[in-house]
Amino acid sequence: MRVLSLKGLGAYAAAGTLFTLLLPLLVWPIYGIGRYVIGYYQTGRLEEARGLYIRGLAIVLVSSVAVAMAIWALASPLSELYYGTTRYAWLLRLTALDLVAYTYYNYVYYVAFQASTRFGRWGLTQVVWAFVRYGVGLALLFAGFGPAGLIAGWVAGDAASAALGTYWSLDFVVGSRSKAPLLPALSIAVPIAIGYLMATVLQNVDKLFVLRYIGLAEMGSYSIIMIGSVTLQMVVYNALSNAIYPAFVKFEESGALSGEAVATAIRYVTVLTVPPFFLVAALGRPLIQLLLGPAFVHDWEAFAVLMVGHAAMNYDLPITQALQARKATRTLGAQAIVSAAVIAALSPPLIARWLATGAAAAYVLARLTGFLGVAAPKARSLGLLKIDLKGVR
Repeated sequence: MRVLSLKGLGAYAAAGTLFTLLLPLLVWPIYGIGRYVIGYYQTGRLEEARGLYIRGLAIVLVSSVAVAMAIWALASPLSELYYGTTRYAWLLRLTALDLVAYTYYNYVYYVAFQASTRFGRWGLTQVVWAFVRYGVGLALLFAGFGPAGLIAGWVAGDAASAALGTYWSLDFVVGSRSKAPLLPALSIAVPIAIGYLMATVLQNVDKLFVLRYIGLAEMGSYSIIMIGSVTLQMVVYNALSNAIYPAFVKFEESGALSGEAVATAIRYVTVLTVPPFFLVAALGRPLIQLLLGPAFVHDWEAFAVLMVGHAAMNYDLPITQALQARKATRTLGAQAIVSAAVIAALSPPLIARWLATGAAAAYVLARLTGFLGVAAPKARSLGLLKIDLKGVR
C-alpha cells in the first residue's frame, strides 16, 4: 500500500472483486460432496469416500479450467468493459490462472483434509501458502511489477498449497474405490450454491458502484480498509469451522448431534472470539495507522464497527455448521439470500452518508438479519438451538 498508488490499489482490489464474483460458480460442488465424503470417511466407508472424492474433483477441475481459458482468450475486451481500459488485461489473465489453482486447493483442503482431520498438515500448508504468496508477491511488487506482481503471488501461493495438498491427500485418489451416488451430494449443494452466488453478487454491489462511478483511486482506499477489517475474522472463522464441522458431521452420522452439543460449541466460540475481537476494535485507530498508514486512518470507525459486528456474528458459526451437518442446506441458502438482499438495500444509502462506516454497518446488519431471521428459527425447530447461559463459565 505504501508502494502502489491508490489507482494501483484500486486495480488490485477490483481484480479481487472479480475473483470473488466468479468463485461461487466453480467451488459450489464442495458444499455437498464435502458433506458426503466426510460422512463416508468418518464412518469407515473409505472406498465410497474415495470414489465420490474423485468424481467431484473432476467436476471442479473441468469447470475452473474452462472459465480460465475463456477469460484468457477474452482478456482485452473484458478489461475494457470492467476497468474502462485494456491496460489491465494481464491482471485478468493472472486472476484466471489463480481461479484454477485456488479452486483445486480448496477442494483438496475442504474435502480431503476435513474428512481425515489432518489439521496439523493443514496448518503447515497454510504457513507455506502465506510464505510463498506474500514472499513472491512482495518481491515482484518491489521489483516494479505493480498489482500484477501481487496477483502472481496469489498464483504462486495457491499452486504451492495445491502441490502439498495433493501429496498429503494421495490416499483419496490412490487405492480401491466404489461408485458412490453423485446426485444426492450435488442436490444438497445447489441451495447453498445459489444462495452463496446471490449473496456474493449483492454483497459486492457497493464495490462495483465505487469502481464504476467514483474510480480506481477510491476503489483502492475503500476496498483495502474493508479487506483489512475482515482478515482476523476470516482466520478465526476458518480455524473454528475446520474443528467444529467434522465433529458435527460425525455426531450426525451416529445420531448424537443435539442442542447440547451445539450449545457447548457456542460457549467455546464466545470465550475464544468475543474478548479479542472487542480488544482489536478498541485499538482500531492505532492499528490502521500502523498497518495501512495515515491515508486510511479516517476509516478506523468502519474497522471498529466490523470487529464488534464480527464478535456478534461468530455466534452463527456453530448453528450454520450444525444445519449443514443436518443437510438443511435450503435454510443456509435462504439465509445467504436474505443477508445479501439486506446489504444490497442498505449499502447505497449508508455508503452515501457515512462512506466506509456505512458499508460496515450495512454488512453487519445484513449478516445478523439473515442469522436471526432464518438460521436461528430453523435450528430451534430442529432441536439444534438450546443455549443455557448459566452454563457459561
